[in-house]
Amino acid sequence: LQLKANLGDDEVSGDVKWAGTNLTQNVSSEIVDPFSYGVAAGINAQKGNFSVGVGVNYVGSENTNEFGVNANMRYDF
Repeated sequence: LQLKANLGDDEVSGDVKWAGTNLTQNVSSEIVDPFSYGVAAGINAQKGNFSVGVGVNYVGSENTNEFGVNANMRYDF
């Protein structure tokens, strides 16, 4: 289980001025969410020099969710 708090300035804003015109546009964006959470689980098996594993993970926050799946195989000489 993973809990993460992001401290400090997490938003940015400014004006974009288009070259050759008098047009100006205000833009703003949230860079990171103030708080995110995640969980991961996996299993790995090894026999001799050969190993395999699989895992899943989830990370969520106010504005986004991520789901990941991974697998690996390894042979050590």
